[in-house]
Amino acid sequence: MTQGGHSGHVLMAQEWKVYPTRWYVIAVFSVMSCVQDLAWLLYSGAADATKEYYQTDQSWINLWLAMGPVAFIPSQFVVWWMIRRENGVRNVVYYGAANVMLGSIIRLLPQAFRVFHNKEAAMITITIAQIFNAIAGPAVMSTTTQLAALWFPDDFRVIATSIATQANGAGSLIGFIMIPYVAKWAGITAVVWVISAVSTVMFLAVLLHFPAKPPTPPSASTAMSPDYTGDFGEDSFRRVVQDLITVSTIPHLHVMVLVEGIAQGGLFSAWTGLFDPLFSSLYPSDVHNIFAGWMGFGITAVGILTATGAAVLTDKYCTKRRPYRLITVTSFAIACAGFAIAIFQFPSPFSSKPLFPHSHAVVALVFVVIGSGLGTPSPICQDWAAELSYPMNAGASCGLLCFWINVWAGVILLIQNDLLLKWLNTLMLILCICVAVVMGFIKQDFKRRQEEIKVAAGDGVVSEASMQIHHEQTEKSPLLTA
Repeated sequence: MTQGGHSGHVLMAQEWKVYPTRWYVIAVFSVMSCVQDLAWLLYSGAADATKEYYQTDQSWINLWLAMGPVAFIPSQFVVWWMIRRENGVRNVVYYGAANVMLGSIIRLLPQAFRVFHNKEAAMITITIAQIFNAIAGPAVMSTTTQLAALWFPDDFRVIATSIATQANGAGSLIGFIMIPYVAKWAGITAVVWVISAVSTVMFLAVLLHFPAKPPTPPSASTAMSPDYTGDFGEDSFRRVVQDLITVSTIPHLHVMVLVEGIAQGGLFSAWTGLFDPLFSSLYPSDVHNIFAGWMGFGITAVGILTATGAAVLTDKYCTKRRPYRLITVTSFAIACAGFAIAIFQFPSPFSSKPLFPHSHAVVALVFVVIGSGLGTPSPICQDWAAELSYPMNAGASCGLLCFWINVWAGVILLIQNDLLLKWLNTLMLILCICVAVVMGFIKQDFKRRQEEIKVAAGDGVVSEASMQIHHEQTEKSPLLTA
C-alpha cells in the first residue's frame, strides 16, 4: 500500500476502498452497545416494580445503577491492554459481548432465590450481574473512534463514530419506554428474559462472524495504524500505563476529555439516571415513573438526532476545517439556558416549592432543550480528541474520555441523597457553564484531517514528519500509534 522514497512516503488515494461488511460490523457493535446500556438501566427504569417483586428498597437500586461507572473504571485498563494487541478491536468486541451475555444470564438466577425466600442471595446475585454488564462498558464506549477509523473513510468517520456512540444512548431510549411499560404489564421478570434472549443472540452473532479488519484500509491514517498493520511492538501492561501517562500530558487533550467527562458523566448520564427520584418531587407515584420514562426517551431521542445532525454537518459540509469548538460551545450554552429554567420548576435551594409552571408539557419542553444541548457534542468531542492526539492511537484518547465520563457519573450516583436532588439542577447549571467556558479555549488541531486531504488532493504524499512521528511512537508507545 505504500511506496517509500527519500522525499516522503507515497499513499495513492485511489487505493482506498471500503467494503459492505462495514455495515454489518457497525450494526452488530451497535446492538451490543444498545443492549449493554439497556441492561444497566433495567432496575432504575422500573424502580417500583423492582422493589415490589424483590421486596427491596431504593438503596439497592441506586447501588445497581452505580455499578455501571464503578466497575467500568478498572475494566477500562483491561480493554486498553487488549486493544493494543493484534486484532484488538475484534477481541474487545468478543470481551464485551461475552460479559453482557453472562450478566444477563446471571440476572435470571434471583427469580429462583425469590422462590426459596432468600432475599440476600437475590440482591447479591443481581449486583454480580450488574458488575458483569458494567465491565463490558469500555468495550462499547471506548472503541468507537477506532472502529470507525478501521472500517470507514475519512469523510464518514464522524458519522460512523456517532452511530456507534449513539447506539449506547439508544439503549436508554428503548429502556426509558420499554422497561416501565413491560414491567407494569408483565412484571420485571419479563424484561429480564427479553434482555437475556437478545444478549445471547447478539453474542452468537459476534462469535460466528465479526471480521478483525477490512481486506484493505479505507484511508491513509488507517494504513499506518497498528490497528490495521498489527505492529504494536512490546506487549506489556506496564507499557499500557506508560502510554496513558504519555497521552495525558497533551495539555489541550487532557483538559478537553476532563471537562467533556464532566459534561457527559456528571451532567447527562447521572442526571438522566436520577429522573425517577427527581420527578417524584413533582408528581404522584402512579404518574412520575411513566413520565420519567417518557422524558428519558424524549431527551435521548433528541440528543441522538442532534448529535447525528452535527456529525453529518462535520463530515459532509465542513470538510477542511471542522467546527468542533463552535458546535460544542453552542450546544452547552443551549443546555445552560434549559437548566436555568429547570431550577425554578423543581424544589431547589431557593425555594421548597416550584416557582415556574411545571405542567408536563412545559417540563418536557425544557428537558428536551437540555437533552439536545448535552447530547450533541458527544461524537464531535470523540473525533476532536482523536485529532488532538494524532498520530497517537484514537482509542487511547476515546478511552481516556470515557474513563472520565464514568468517574464523574459514579461520583454523582454514589453521593446522591435528598440534598443532592434539591441541588441537582443548580449543580448541573454551574457545571454546564464551566464546561462551555473551558471548551471555548480548547484549540482545534486537524493534523489527521490535513494528511487525508493531502492524499485526496492527488499528490499522494504523506509528510515525512508525520511518518517519523508515527514510527517513533510505535517504538516508544505502541498503544498510542494511529
